[in-house]
Amino acid sequence: MGAFHSANLFFRHPWHIDTVIALSGVYSTDYFFGEYKPTDIHLNSPLDYLTENHDMYYFRPL
Repeated sequence: MGAFHSANLFFRHPWHIDTVIALSGVYSTDYFFGEYKPTDIHLNSPLDYLTENHDMYYFRPL
């Protein structure tokens, strides 16, 4: 699993994964798709979906 996929899995399910090391990943889909962002692409771009997440349960310390 590459750095992007490891980090994306961790960011989407932090309560199931203890630790992640993700080096040299591209974490924004802008590099590949520009401004074209249908729902599937948006939900797999950590820099997009993390900035819009305001759920305090998600960011609580484990």
